[in-house]
Amino acid sequence: MRRQLLWLSLLSAVAAGGCTTEPSEVSGTWVATVFSVTPSGEAPINLLAAGASLTITIDAENVTTGSLEIPAGVGGPEPFSASMAGTAIVTETTVRFIQGADSFVPDLVWSRGALTLTVTNQSLGGDAWTITLTKTT
Repeated sequence: MRRQLLWLSLLSAVAAGGCTTEPSEVSGTWVATVFSVTPSGEAPINLLAAGASLTITIDAENVTTGSLEIPAGVGGPEPFSASMAGTAIVTETTVRFIQGADSFVPDLVWSRGALTLTVTNQSLGGDAWTITLTKTT
């Protein structure tokens, strides 16, 4: 249901001219240089320091590849891995990711900077996410 609502809102934005799947300035490889989560009522967790990684490559048609890796003991007893394969939906100021993998990444709205995609204290299920993806190529 959540994915259906996301698709409907994205289709509405496209119809209104609010976003595009046209080739854009966001093509390239993006790597997490800040990656933290603050669970409700707890201290922030620096996921990079704990061994986690997030890499997303966006091609000229906004098709995405990459991976999300979170080691065991950080988010639970088992390691977590997810493909970032999907599509980037790009507006003038934001990027959203549509992906088949079940992770938090598609639920975040990423702000576009010249060489960064960021989320700052975005709340999902009681956790606050702060992530900076920095363009490397």
